[in-house]
Amino acid sequence: MVETHAGGAAVSLNALNLELTDKVLLSDGDPAICDFWNLVIGAPEELQRRIRGREMKFDEVEERLVWIREHKNDLMDGEDAIERAFWKLVSHRCTFRGMGPIELRPQMEMIESWNNRRRDIAAEIRNLNRLLTGHVVDGKCVRRDALENISVATADEFLFLDPPYWTKEASDNPECHYVHGYSIEDHYDLRDALQDTRADWMLTYGNP
Repeated sequence: MVETHAGGAAVSLNALNLELTDKVLLSDGDPAICDFWNLVIGAPEELQRRIRGREMKFDEVEERLVWIREHKNDLMDGEDAIERAFWKLVSHRCTFRGMGPIELRPQMEMIESWNNRRRDIAAEIRNLNRLLTGHVVDGKCVRRDALENISVATADEFLFLDPPYWTKEASDNPECHYVHGYSIEDHYDLRDALQDTRADWMLTYGNP
């Protein structure tokens, strides 16, 4: 199974948990999402340590969300991939958005939940590691465009795609909802690629 827009990887995780597949390929174009899953797979302790040790404040989270929107998840000066992955998780946990979309305003009740549940969240990372260990192709989340994943997919693979949804606003500004959004041309390219692939596939899509 190949999940081309990994994000929260919910489908791959459920497929493994239900023993519907023994191997998943995780891929995403967002470097912060790849960093997050690669830490979960290969070095969960590093991520757990930061989760347990960091209490969040509203202004700090809000400032980081603005940075993410403006700089596309580039590393801040002196940062490493662990810190970028950590903030990807925080931005997901402290807003109403998923791992791919970006919201500029954090939610105070969700920040409080983070601060109260840090040990539980760290334990969830360990559980994800146990589920994924030995079951991820190449042992990592690959930073790769969805079209490339589709082009190399074989007839015995299953593709699951959850791309950035199309909206009227996104047709004018692909990054109004997502850090790495899709233009209308990107959606057409995705359609054409799926029409040509030999693999079976499933795609989730929002109503325009």
